[in-house]
Amino acid sequence: MTFEGKKLEPMDMVVIFESEEQEDWHEVTSMKREKKGWIQGDIDAIQNEIDVKLGILYWRAMEESPEKKFELLENILANPNFKKSKLIENVNKALYDTNQGEAFYIKELDSFENLSSNKLGIKTDLANVRSEPSTTSDILFQVEKGNICHITAQGESLVEINGVSDRWYKVNFDGKEGWVFGYYTTKRRE
Repeated sequence: MTFEGKKLEPMDMVVIFESEEQEDWHEVTSMKREKKGWIQGDIDAIQNEIDVKLGILYWRAMEESPEKKFELLENILANPNFKKSKLIENVNKALYDTNQGEAFYIKELDSFENLSSNKLGIKTDLANVRSEPSTTSDILFQVEKGNICHITAQGESLVEINGVSDRWYKVNFDGKEGWVFGYYTTKRRE
């Protein structure tokens, strides 16, 4: 395949214009029209309806503020229709493979700073970290208010515990892994 114009990146959304006059050349324009060009040869574009829908939701999420982006990407991951999509791994990467500098906690302000979407802070005095995303599973260790954990996975759906609804997060803290309930963290759903 030959491409002329600004380079497209994975997950870029484009419109493909078929041209009978140009034989095997296809004009493409990105959704925001900031990238235009021509592709020669077979187009290796995803045209599956579910993948296209996921791509549009992903593209819209990436345009939002960090907090809103995280929420929208979480919703994509939680949607059972997208589980088998070829693009779901891109959503995981956008959520959990970011590097925005070292996060820290300011005790006097009870505030977390530089907390990227792949980290969470503990907001309660003491939180149990469990072997499975369930209050009946074994407690592996505890984390304290101000601790910052790296998120490695999240529960698929919201769960109600003691009258509050939230999601479980699999976290890594000082080399130890387990599940913590989101209500006790900076990921608390308001």
